[in-house]
Amino acid sequence: MLAETSTSNTTFLRHDLMIELFRLEMAMEDSNRQGANDDSIDTLQSKHARVADALSKLANLH
Repeated sequence: MLAETSTSNTTFLRHDLMIELFRLEMAMEDSNRQGANDDSIDTLQSKHARVADALSKLANLH
């Protein structure tokens, strides 16, 4: 039962991280279109990299 709960939690976490990646990608596209300053784009790219890294680490657990 514990293994099932762990797998379920991992699945939900992976799903949440993928949604966050999508949101960040959309925000970066919007920022580029609107000509946002480099600092805000850099911040979004940094967040995207951290979320992508977390997702990669999660995938390596399986």
